[in-house]
This record gives sequence, C-alpha cells and structure tokens, in this order.
Amino acid sequence: MKDVLVRYGAVKIAIFGSEARGEAGPDSDVDILVEFDKKKKLSLFDLAAAQSELEREIGRKVDLVTKVNKFVQAYIRNDLIQIL
Repeated sequence: MKDVLVRYGAVKIAIFGSEARGEAGPDSDVDILVEFDKKKKLSLFDLAAAQSELEREIGRKVDLVTKVNKFVQAYIRNDLIQIL
C-alpha cells in the first residue's frame, strides 16, 4: 500500500476506521487518509487510479481520503495508525 501511494506523491499516510480499530469484517472497506506533496499536482484521474490500484493490491474496497473537516478529524484522531 505504502509503495503505491508514495509513487503518487504521498508524504503522509494513515489508516483509520474499522480496520484501524480491529473491527473490520470481510465486507469492510479500508479507510486511508493521505496527504500528497503539494508540488505534485494530482488530478482526479490520478486519485482514482491510485484508489483502483490499491483496491487491486489489497483485495478490498478502499476509501481514499485527502482532506477531512475539523469535526471528522476529532472523530478519527484516536483511530489513526500512521503508515508514513
């Protein structure tokens, strides 16, 4: 997972949600919070390609999140598992 996102310019990667809490079931998606290098101007196509590549690699649906509002940040803060 890390290699795929770094190739797209990720500088920070964290998992949150049910996967991070150890509560994921067989149908759970993987929630990934990513901060990309601002110099690397990613398009929506690039983000979709990264998400698709991750889903193939992991074998599960991926929810790739690049920004969260302050309310959501407070909610997921305790779940975050830093990858990069």
